[in-house]
Amino acid sequence: ENGVEPATAFYGIIGNIRREGPETQIQFSEVAAHPRYGTGSEYDIAVFRTTSPVEMGDRIQAICLPRAGRDFDFVYVQAMGWGATSNGT
Repeated sequence: ENGVEPATAFYGIIGNIRREGPETQIQFSEVAAHPRYGTGSEYDIAVFRTTSPVEMGDRIQAICLPRAGRDFDFVYVQAMGWGATSNGT
């Protein structure tokens, strides 16, 4: 639609949040972005499925997600993230 073709391969680096020291590159087989995601930061979340199991350790740990249907209206939450804010950057 805007001349940018969607990505066909997805890779990530795990185990290194400061861009120094050991890291592991992984490939993803599926990406499920929030259906209401647009150009802003609202709904800026996605779930990635890895092509192979990820080995947990001191630098790589699982996160806990709430059960479906849980109500978070008016609940204080804290979130963070980083990465490209548009295609090609």
